[in-house]
Amino acid sequence: MTSWALSGRLGVWSILQHCRQYSRRLNRNPRAWQGANELQEDRENAASDTHSSVSFEGSGIAQHDRVDEEESRPLDYDFEKARLPPGFPPFHKKGKDDSDLSRLALDTSGVKQRRKSGLIRLEGKRLIQEAFDAQLHPKGLFFSRLQDVVSLQLPPLMCLFQKVTYDRLQRWSKVTTTSGLIAFFKMPDTSQFKSNSSLPFSIICDNVRDPGNLGSIIRIAASAGCKKVLLTQGCVDLWNEKVLRTAMGSHFHLNIQPNMKWDAIKEELEPESCVMFADNKGFASSQQEEVVNDDGNDESDCLKDLPTFPYYQVAYPQISNIYLVVGGETQGLSKDALSCKESHKCFRVTIPMLNKVESLNVSSALAILTHEIKRQFELFGDSNTV
Repeated sequence: MTSWALSGRLGVWSILQHCRQYSRRLNRNPRAWQGANELQEDRENAASDTHSSVSFEGSGIAQHDRVDEEESRPLDYDFEKARLPPGFPPFHKKGKDDSDLSRLALDTSGVKQRRKSGLIRLEGKRLIQEAFDAQLHPKGLFFSRLQDVVSLQLPPLMCLFQKVTYDRLQRWSKVTTTSGLIAFFKMPDTSQFKSNSSLPFSIICDNVRDPGNLGSIIRIAASAGCKKVLLTQGCVDLWNEKVLRTAMGSHFHLNIQPNMKWDAIKEELEPESCVMFADNKGFASSQQEEVVNDDGNDESDCLKDLPTFPYYQVAYPQISNIYLVVGGETQGLSKDALSCKESHKCFRVTIPMLNKVESLNVSSALAILTHEIKRQFELFGDSNTV
């Protein structure tokens, strides 16, 4: 055997020897994967344990029992107080204990539960801060990171104020990725809210069942200085999570009267009020083109009998009180809404469009109409007439 062949065999033999012992050299114990949020929580927990390292040897107390006890205590650590602004309310560190969070989340999980408990759920910094600014009564505030809640301007809290893990917030959140802040408030009476600057026009939502559309209507109404918004009984719940997210806090800057019957709405209309209907061709939902409505012919016939004007030719400041009626996405205007022409002055407006475009969605058309009303009042009328 040549020296080259012998050296080659010895090399292979040494490699095999190392391979046989690789299990002794490498650690094959499985490691749990941790995401960014879990790593952040571990860093905060590790920092909280550095200031008071207590030995449990010989004390007869299990270490995990002591940790759970400390996590549920009120905030009294010097290192965390140094990171918090003066007067910051004390909170409890609950960790994975979500008993209070789950109870309040179930009480606000649906329309029936919200009406029974009288509570609403808000998520995110903006909505929660808007609720505090509107002086709503909080029932619980839950967060996962201190930097998220420190940025809020919190009043003195007399409610549940707890820090829980991110995965617990994600479990009870109504959004795909939670912002790390969930708060629960007593359901306010929105009919008592008033705009700082309002114009003499109101919006009536007739069977608006899409949460995104209703949220957009509320947001546009607040931006244009609408006096109030009336919701019929067929509309989606005012405190639906998607309605809240789309409105972006406009609930607390507008007089909103939900669950109204048309008889009550007609009593609310002043004798000199004028009801304005938007033509279906200029004020339609994107879903309306695909749905065949059996009552569509009746609605069209009723609207044809009304005087019709392009939206920019109407002198809105010369009308004392304007009520703009917004129809539903699939059913359009109800017969009760169209019956207003028997007792009040009514007309319809159109939005001229080019390039064979037949309709606009609710939010786009409403924004055009309401801000034209706002523009005319700013130019020719007093913006603080109400």
